[in-house]
Amino acid sequence: MATSETIPESGPVHPSGGTVYVTPYVAPAHGSVGLAQCRDTLKKIMLGNTKVNGMSVNDPNKFTKSPMKGKAAVTNHSGHFLVPIKLKGINYPSWSKSMIHALTAKNKIGFINGSIEQPSEKDQPTEYALWNQCNSMILSWFTHSIEPDLAKGVIHAKTAYQVWEDFKDQFSQKNAPAIFQIQKLLASFSQDTMTVSTYFTKLKGLWDKLDTYRALSTYNQMKAHDEQREEDRLMQFLMGLHDTYNVVRTNLLMMSPLPNVRQAYSLVIQEETQRQMILEST
Repeated sequence: MATSETIPESGPVHPSGGTVYVTPYVAPAHGSVGLAQCRDTLKKIMLGNTKVNGMSVNDPNKFTKSPMKGKAAVTNHSGHFLVPIKLKGINYPSWSKSMIHALTAKNKIGFINGSIEQPSEKDQPTEYALWNQCNSMILSWFTHSIEPDLAKGVIHAKTAYQVWEDFKDQFSQKNAPAIFQIQKLLASFSQDTMTVSTYFTKLKGLWDKLDTYRALSTYNQMKAHDEQREEDRLMQFLMGLHDTYNVVRTNLLMMSPLPNVRQAYSLVIQEETQRQMILEST
């Protein structure tokens, strides 16, 4: 279950004159449903309702407390270091991967992958205000997560999506040589004398390295890529298996729909285990 995140110390003004503190919604991975939920909450407050989700807006402490207790509680704060490493340029693959994980954990990934679009400031002022607030927070996170000489471009940028795309265009082009070397290793990689477990672990290591150097930006791109990647990896895993697994390989390829690579690995491991048990019993 996603955790609540605090919306602004500078929230809207309640009819009584005080600043309203709200326990916010959590934006979904994509789309604008979360913005709509928060909009409805803010409307209740602006209309003078004194309770939201059963709690009085006159007690700001109730709305700033995280449902998580102790050190595990994490709030959105623009001054926080979001990832443990700073972008220098050459470390873009690992930095971008860390940033994707961090933004996903905070339900903000939609602001950089294109799935949350900027609302119209004129036609959707409430949604725009919420979007702009989150966008500004992510820009601040970026500023604290990159080297000072790169921060200038972030300061003058209008959207987090623009910054993300600029970094990708600037640094990901240098990944081609590394991708080439990994693909070259994958093309000739096979099980040989390794156990299935060792073979799969090493193969997965190469896949993970390849993923690190491939940064896809939009939600649709990532979804389409994930589907194709699963099939490619299944084929790659099966092609590299020792010929003694021809029967199980054929059976897997005849399945509809095709299993993913982990399911295939599990079935091959079962076959290998059965063979070892037979050998030990003879």
